[in-house]
Amino acid sequence: MGNYDVSFDSDNTWIAHLDGRAYMAGVSPWFFTHYSPQSYNKKNWIYRSDDWMFARRWEVLIANRDKVDIAQIISWNDFGESRYLAPLLQDDSQPMSEAWVNKFPHQGWLNLWAYYIEWYQTGVVPSISRDQVYLWARLYPATADIPGDTVGPPDHREWMEDYLWTIVLLARPADVLLQCGSSREQTHNLPRGLSKLKLPLKTDCSVSAEILRGGEPDVMFEPQDFNFSTKPPMANFNAFVASYP
Repeated sequence: MGNYDVSFDSDNTWIAHLDGRAYMAGVSPWFFTHYSPQSYNKKNWIYRSDDWMFARRWEVLIANRDKVDIAQIISWNDFGESRYLAPLLQDDSQPMSEAWVNKFPHQGWLNLWAYYIEWYQTGVVPSISRDQVYLWARLYPATADIPGDTVGPPDHREWMEDYLWTIVLLARPADVLLQCGSSREQTHNLPRGLSKLKLPLKTDCSVSAEILRGGEPDVMFEPQDFNFSTKPPMANFNAFVASYP
């Protein structure tokens, strides 16, 4: 939860004190909360979620699956802390968090999590029969000034980086092109399987991704409403998630 890379060190500490009892490890997709002092005593901070953090966490658990009896997803629908995989609801089930949750879907992660869950359960890398693209990012710069936000910036925002985080699952080797405005990264000769990519987000722009083979696009993905803006309306550090297909 601090500004450090994922490891199994803290898990080993817990396991060492279990005296043979079962161990349940947690894995969370994201964390950001932005409540004012008048609501939840200024519960206004982030935990570092960059660097494909949840994917790296899954990979650490998979590498140590002989020590981890249960993997717990934290959580399915904690909208107020931005750690949800469930579709967004419209029934006020998470009051006072709508400002940073509405229009920030996370269900695009679901199939990617299913991939990691199968890998964890079986110990075998799942086969990939079709190309898949998973994109996520914050939609505003971490250090932007937001004079209209009376709650103020969240604690630890300096830990965050302005990148589009990407995982592709390729059925066959391919090139992948990520683009947002003038920011453009093409990675050549990616192998079949899972690859992690990232793209700096610098200016107002719309995100797109392409999978190319022989110089021609097999996949062109331009997710709706995935727009990075340098002028945020509030200090929103939630992730916007999109996936193909």
